[in-house]
Amino acid sequence: MRTEHWERAIILLDMDSFFASVEELDNPNVSGGAISVTNGLHGNTIITCSYKARQYGVHTGMPLYKARILCPDLINFPARHKRYSLLSNKIMQYIRENVSPDIEEFSIDEAFIDVTKCQAHIGSIKQIANKLQRKIYEKFGLKASLGISGDKTTAKHAVKLAKPFGIKIVRPADSGQFLANVPVVDICGISIKISDFLAKHNVYKCSDMSKIQQEVVTQKYGVTGARIWLMCQGLDPSNVKHNYRNAKTMGHGKILPPNIKDKNIILYYFAHMVAKLMRRMRVNNFYSDYFLIAMRAKNKKWFKDKVKLTISNNSQHGLMNLVKLFIEKNWHSDCITQVQITALRLCSSKQIDILDSNCKVKRLNRVIDAINTKYDNNCITYARIISPIE
Repeated sequence: MRTEHWERAIILLDMDSFFASVEELDNPNVSGGAISVTNGLHGNTIITCSYKARQYGVHTGMPLYKARILCPDLINFPARHKRYSLLSNKIMQYIRENVSPDIEEFSIDEAFIDVTKCQAHIGSIKQIANKLQRKIYEKFGLKASLGISGDKTTAKHAVKLAKPFGIKIVRPADSGQFLANVPVVDICGISIKISDFLAKHNVYKCSDMSKIQQEVVTQKYGVTGARIWLMCQGLDPSNVKHNYRNAKTMGHGKILPPNIKDKNIILYYFAHMVAKLMRRMRVNNFYSDYFLIAMRAKNKKWFKDKVKLTISNNSQHGLMNLVKLFIEKNWHSDCITQVQITALRLCSSKQIDILDSNCKVKRLNRVIDAINTKYDNNCITYARIISPIE
């Protein structure tokens, strides 16, 4: 049976009771208990709670003393936002590097992920969702729910029906019907003020939106109105937007197969990591002139150098020359087990170089990136990355 290919596939990943789940993860002695998290060391308002606590009627925004009346065995923790942010960053980075680079962090515990291209190398939409959910649980010990459809609005609403620790898939062709009976005020992005305006035009449910002309909403709210009109019909046109929260560094590393002592093979793995890093930087419009190059020997000794380019860049050629010099300087027939390349000083604008004559290289990178974006991450690349042999 042939697997259905989606023209566009978007996942909304939502970590289940994230803060409470992290506290349960870090305190296994309370595993399975009714857990709540309050706003700070002396906070008295619940900002989240476990599903066990919710069974007793405990909910977000409830005063702690009332929650203890409803649930005498409630175990409360003060919020640790640094810990939650650290885990969130690790989860998002794992998805970016192992599932899809097309990820938009919607909040600390939510992300939109465009997995359209993943169908070529992972499989069906269901297989992609199952793998993502399983891998996050195996690697981080945390549960996530997934809503999947062909647009962000439908995926966002679908995840509500997937909780906890579930998966809800809505085929793009079924999005309009799926949202038909949803009150417009429940759609993410439609405020009370907008819903009041829509009510004046007898639009209360999403299915009512098709009964009015798009111009009715666009005349009042412009481009936002046009999107709202489409959103309610399962036709949200907005794309997943790449974002990195205050990104200052970006890197790639690789644990090598056993007993690698060939310089050309070591250089091959470095070239592969440099290419992956630079493509991610180009996709997100990042540049850097300062990098960490590192490799680890079998005796666990690290060799590290911080190197500087003459100008900020996001093309592998200049950096690869420095990698070769690094290997010449630090490799002495050692068995290498790991390589790492990290951009240490990211910026979103390139220093102007009047003498820069690498226009051909830039055009080539743009062409390669465009082809890889359309078809597959590595369907076209440099010969050095295809084979480690000179």
